[in-house]
Amino acid sequence: MVKIALLCACILLCNYAQAFDLLQKDQVLNVLIKDYIDGLMSFHEPIKQAAKQLFYILCTISFVVSGINMIFENGSVQSFFAFFVKQILIIGLFWYLILNASQIGAAILDSFVQMPRQDNLASPASMLNYGIYIAGTVFERTEIELLNIPIALMICFFCLIFMLAIFVCVIYTIIYYITGYAICIAGVISLGFGALSFTRQIAINYIISLIACGIRLLGALIIIGTANNILAKIASALEDNNGKIAFEDGAMILFIGIFTLLLIKTVPDALANLVLQASFNFSMPTTNYAQKASVMSLRATTEAIKTLVRAK
Repeated sequence: MVKIALLCACILLCNYAQAFDLLQKDQVLNVLIKDYIDGLMSFHEPIKQAAKQLFYILCTISFVVSGINMIFENGSVQSFFAFFVKQILIIGLFWYLILNASQIGAAILDSFVQMPRQDNLASPASMLNYGIYIAGTVFERTEIELLNIPIALMICFFCLIFMLAIFVCVIYTIIYYITGYAICIAGVISLGFGALSFTRQIAINYIISLIACGIRLLGALIIIGTANNILAKIASALEDNNGKIAFEDGAMILFIGIFTLLLIKTVPDALANLVLQASFNFSMPTTNYAQKASVMSLRATTEAIKTLVRAK
């Protein structure tokens, strides 16, 4: 009974392959991605306002804490102006990011997406079409006779797993893309932490996470582009050969599907770790050099004014 049910399921999948193809012609993937991104964009303004409020609060705390530290450290006028210039530069930078983070993040993601898609091969929709076509063709050409029912069922089972593997590959790629936009839009709240030096790394992680998502998406699209070349050759071979499908053919199709799935699970994460596992230290060298330069310029200006006064 189990074998009969599996056979019926394979026949139904074969009949519905053309229906899936018709859905793809209506660009279901593009509509699905657009709906999710539009849903994320609806939360953009509230999140931006929350980031602004957090930024205002942390700016106030930063000035108060820094002022108290300067009082206890007997800070001079030069050090005060050096701190003031440094804070204005940092606040201006993160304020600009808060106002334009969604456009900057979308540009980063789109730049990574466009790299492997110059020849239109690195397309999840193309992979989905190839997978459905190959599985449907194999289902149709699998001859079910009384003596080879187990082999025919195994071939149908192999193709079913192959099609599921292709579906998962496409879904993972779409998830990578939507995740990047989620960080781009919802992650704006993290930029509000850029006003305070103690929490500034949280804001810096926004850009790092966006670049990591872009690299992960790039790796997935490279795998999809390579897999589409292989699937195109298989589809062409199926068109040229009208004979029945052997057990070895089904096994090789299954191997290609599982191998592609494992690649798309490991390669993008390995590429993203190049950014995520890197050690970044933005504060110490830049802050010290900027402060020293500001203090030296203020001292030079003060000495020049004193010299002019004495000369008069």
